[in-house]
Amino acid sequence: MEQSRLLSHGKYITLGTILTGLVLFNLWSPTSILLSSIIFCFYLIFFGQNLGQTLVPDEKKFWQKIFGVMMLIGLQIIILSIIYWFYRVDRQIIAAVVVFLPVSISFIKIRCASPLADLTNDFDWESYAGTKSYLATKLMALLVISGQILLIWTLLEKRFSDTLVSPWTIIGPRFFIVFVITTIGLLWVLQKSKHAASNLLLIILHTTLIITVALIVFKIGFGFDPFIHRATEKWILEHGSIEPKIPYYLGQYVLVILAHLTTKIPLAIIDKILVPIGAGLLLPLLTYFSLS
Repeated sequence: MEQSRLLSHGKYITLGTILTGLVLFNLWSPTSILLSSIIFCFYLIFFGQNLGQTLVPDEKKFWQKIFGVMMLIGLQIIILSIIYWFYRVDRQIIAAVVVFLPVSISFIKIRCASPLADLTNDFDWESYAGTKSYLATKLMALLVISGQILLIWTLLEKRFSDTLVSPWTIIGPRFFIVFVITTIGLLWVLQKSKHAASNLLLIILHTTLIITVALIVFKIGFGFDPFIHRATEKWILEHGSIEPKIPYYLGQYVLVILAHLTTKIPLAIIDKILVPIGAGLLLPLLTYFSLS
């Protein structure tokens, strides 16, 4: 039977109000990065889960969370971009969007006895049961993860703040040897356990490693564009808008500012990691979902 969450479920209202209130509190309070990030992640997951139930009602809870959070962030970007184009973006505007979207989601009608019913078993243990045992018992999977960690550690040790044509000029041949061995090991694991949920973790780590090489090696960033974008984002953060308003970058700017204000993570760090980390997560997940 279809029914409205907001009008029918007191627990949903209570938990949703608490999470939204905490996010609003963090917008104006000097809370820690860790606490603010955790609260905002719970906010995205809670309302994203309920939005995902509407978007992909027949999929497993894991995919409902993924697509729900993606849609929630996408709606935030669209709404904030439109507002910014015609007005500005500041804490008050972001606070209004933080409240508006959960309220709107709450009025969506779904075929669900309770919107919190799925939270009693938040993880799909049938899908995830293999992850723990697989990583604990399969030596090759552990070796692949160890190789990935070693590669990331090598890149961190090679961080460089001067001018470089390419990050590969300061990385020795052993890096590529380990990378090839790790990649072959990953392909072997994927071939031997095609349906193991742990494959997602291995693929995400490997994809993120490949995409973030320049991010890790270059301490101050790669190219000139990041400096221009960070200066623009800082100006918008302080003044609400900047002229001329370029539609091409609106989504990036409002997302970086939203993430900065809600998580307290420094604006420059968010600007650096947004694309590589986002791609490292989304590309493997969407590819895995599409092929499966």
